Amino acid sequence: MVDITISRARWTESRSKLKKDTIRPLITLSEPNPYYMVSLRIGTPGIQFYLMFDTGSHLTWVQAHDCIRCFYIENGSFNSEQSTSFTYLDCEHPLCQKMCNIDHFCVYEQYYGDNVHGGTRGFIVKDDMTFDSDTLGEEKLKMIFGIGLDNVIHLGEYNQIAGIFGLGPGRFSFLSQLPPSLRRFSYCLPRYSSITSWIKFGNSVDVPPNDIKVQTIPIINGQWYLLNCIGISVNGNYIRLSKDAFTSLTTKFFIDTGAPLTTLVPDVYIRLTNVLKDYFKQFKLMRKTYNNSPYQNLCYFFQPDDFDSFPDITFHFQGANYTLQTQGAFNIEEDLFCLGIQSGKGLTLNMFGAKSQANHCFIHDINKQELTFYPI
Repeated sequence: MVDITISRARWTESRSKLKKDTIRPLITLSEPNPYYMVSLRIGTPGIQFYLMFDTGSHLTWVQAHDCIRCFYIENGSFNSEQSTSFTYLDCEHPLCQKMCNIDHFCVYEQYYGDNVHGGTRGFIVKDDMTFDSDTLGEEKLKMIFGIGLDNVIHLGEYNQIAGIFGLGPGRFSFLSQLPPSLRRFSYCLPRYSSITSWIKFGNSVDVPPNDIKVQTIPIINGQWYLLNCIGISVNGNYIRLSKDAFTSLTTKFFIDTGAPLTTLVPDVYIRLTNVLKDYFKQFKLMRKTYNNSPYQNLCYFFQPDDFDSFPDITFHFQGANYTLQTQGAFNIEEDLFCLGIQSGKGLTLNMFGAKSQANHCFIHDINKQELTFYPI
């Protein structure tokens, strides 16, 4: 970690309470990258940034303008020197847990994907964040988050995302900084970038329509929001899996809006794709393979007018069944479709990704440890 060279900022603790308005961050789907973004303003005066909406991470962070290793952002990085409300978090702060540099400032390290898919290091700081509110106005909160100085993140050439908006469980989580009454949130992920949605908190969460099937399953709030997945079926036929396929210490299953695709450990992925290959044989479709395909090469040419027999892929959870919509299970182009689920090469965790969640609404109730979902 590189020490800061500017003079030490004086840190003072202040409490910030939510007013009668409740924050309602805007969600959009980024292009060309398949990530969902949260829109907010950081600092005083507030500068707009887009952060990746991520229920699989607890730390919210934004790239610092004086970063050492940086990734490209269309609208630039966060310059703390331009914010009059910015402070570094002191080493003695209870959230810091003595992770400090020689200047007595709180620091962090965060890695992604079993430490193999990038990471970030920097300072823990405090500043204003401004969001849309449920009364169509704005709401400002004083929040603790990270500013990334050493960032190894690959988001592409035309990237708008400046960091992570972490709504996972953990001590630095955005959610853990809200009052207990607001530790309940909902989101509905749009399928297309032209459609917007919101993250809603507390009593403002989405209310399911009366004519829609609503299902609720337990979640375990640990390092992630863990789900008790008990199996996968294709067209109603369960795939043969080991009894601990999703429950062992190394193969847990969690929900993650920051992962574009649902990711399965290699053994489960191979068993699923073998069943799908057997299913597609009857249609005599031609396979297409890619050397560097994110869809792991399970792709077929097809004629949309002649073929619409996509199978139902269902994830069976404790107390509920979640059948992927066709667009959530497959990436469908003009004359080609690919399985929208990938193998977690080098990973030991199963992730229920954003593509599988699209066109559904989810309600996380942290206090009750429940996850409710329904289609839209």
